[in-house]
Amino acid sequence: MFGAVSAIAALLGAAGPAHAGAQLRDLTCAEASTTAVAKQPWSPGRSPYGLPYEDWTADDFAKLKVRIRECGGDPAYIGYQQQLQARTRPSDSARLAANFAAELGTVSKDPTLALQQFDDLSRQVKASSMDLGDKASIGARIANQRRGEVLRKASEDRARAEVDAEPHLRALIDEVEATPATAAGRRQLVQLGSGNRYQLPELTFQQQNRYEGAIGRRIQQIDGELTLAKCAPLVARMGLPTTMARHEVVDQLGTPMNLVVCQSYVATGHGEFRPMGTAGAGIYAVRSGQTTLVFQLGRYVKDTGAFFPPSAPIQRGTPAFRFEGVRDGSQTQPASRGFLINFLAQYTGPWTEFLRAAD
Repeated sequence: MFGAVSAIAALLGAAGPAHAGAQLRDLTCAEASTTAVAKQPWSPGRSPYGLPYEDWTADDFAKLKVRIRECGGDPAYIGYQQQLQARTRPSDSARLAANFAAELGTVSKDPTLALQQFDDLSRQVKASSMDLGDKASIGARIANQRRGEVLRKASEDRARAEVDAEPHLRALIDEVEATPATAAGRRQLVQLGSGNRYQLPELTFQQQNRYEGAIGRRIQQIDGELTLAKCAPLVARMGLPTTMARHEVVDQLGTPMNLVVCQSYVATGHGEFRPMGTAGAGIYAVRSGQTTLVFQLGRYVKDTGAFFPPSAPIQRGTPAFRFEGVRDGSQTQPASRGFLINFLAQYTGPWTEFLRAAD
């Protein structure tokens, strides 16, 4: 009997699914018996009676049931298999959802075209006959992918705009850096940096920040130049050599020595600069009111913070002064870290008035 079942299965399979379904009612009673039916491969990917499991329709099951009854059998087992197959068969809504999901995987890599495709798919999903749940699921996937594409397009647009605007930004920064170190030039830059005038629409947010930063840096540079010019006559009278005037004081956050001398004179009427000790030792004193500040001349490496006095065998870096302490009689008393900054901070009032009066 097994040979007969195999033969009919082969015959039906060779005839194709549609023809196989039509021949189900022509099965012999041996082929439609309970044993023969149970031996058929009722599972996905197999072909009971030569008809692919997934292709079995309600009509195919009905035909087989009729033939089983005609042969005196009970079609209950076929009814059970029909229920199982119905559970594994994707619904029309699920098939549509699968098709839409496949289309999502073919969306263009071009952001502009992709956004149009997402919008078209969204309209098709809304107009489809899918269940509400499948519509919501596919709709959410489209929305998420579209949102990512919008962000990607915005990023590409910003990058392109930044490249296009870079020459213009460079020209603006060059113009700022060329601003004369005068009071008029300073006022011009202050006006440019106020009221968000630097926020030009053709510049990206990052470029606007760079433009603002260039304005701020040039204002600081001009402030330094104007201050040095105001202090120059006073510093010359206090004995500070021109060659040492711009040497920075390491402990004063890079402030040049001429400003230390100038602030001392403006606030106290004293700011004398003079050498101390043996020639070549590089020790200098600045009289600031009733206090004498002591400094060591040397070379400073900003990257490492290393300081080399004139006696050091290694000499590298830029010329600078290091604060050594306060003179007490014939001795120099070391001062705590930050002493010089706090000491000169007491001159803020007179110093500010001096700078304002000189404008």
